[in-house]
Amino acid sequence: HAVQQLLDGKALRGAGVWQEFGAVILCAVVGWLVALSHWPPRVVLLIAATVLAGLWAVVFLMYAQSAYLVSIVVPSFAYLAAFGTATVLLRYGEWEQKRFLREAFAHYVPPQVINRLVVDPDLLRLGGQRRMISCVTTDIAGFTALTEHMEPTRMVELINAYLDAACKVVFEHHGTLDKMVGDSLHVIFNAPLDQPDNP
Repeated sequence: HAVQQLLDGKALRGAGVWQEFGAVILCAVVGWLVALSHWPPRVVLLIAATVLAGLWAVVFLMYAQSAYLVSIVVPSFAYLAAFGTATVLLRYGEWEQKRFLREAFAHYVPPQVINRLVVDPDLLRLGGQRRMISCVTTDIAGFTALTEHMEPTRMVELINAYLDAACKVVFEHHGTLDKMVGDSLHVIFNAPLDQPDNP
């Protein structure tokens, strides 16, 4: 290959140190920006692969056409490292947000509602919103008198069993548990998600 270059009268020219450094920084920035784009993951991966392939194609073309030699390995590593780091940080942030939503709402809304909120967090509007809701408040008749004649440990077992069963019924009907006060449940329907048949 070297002999052929001599025969063709081609003299290799190489990029300077600062040009090489600039190429590394540029590739890292491009990799970071591609990873942080808001397209679906498959599209982002396709774009990332296309950009990398395009980078290699440009470098080989420069070499073939004008014998201009640019180091491609280090800029490629910089591109992949930046892309990988940004992707991991972005996915970790999304995972943390989903975990927070699941833990925050697990005791108040049914799993179907949590799943919808995880998929589309914008359904939760900061500052609240005005909407028509239906409310249900439950109360066990004679509960106070019952507590006066029952052992505390037995009472805790009884009330826990009741609240567990009652909450399951609420969640089956897509209700949202507002709060528990003693033996009382405060439940709302048509929030945080729309429930057309809430009355």
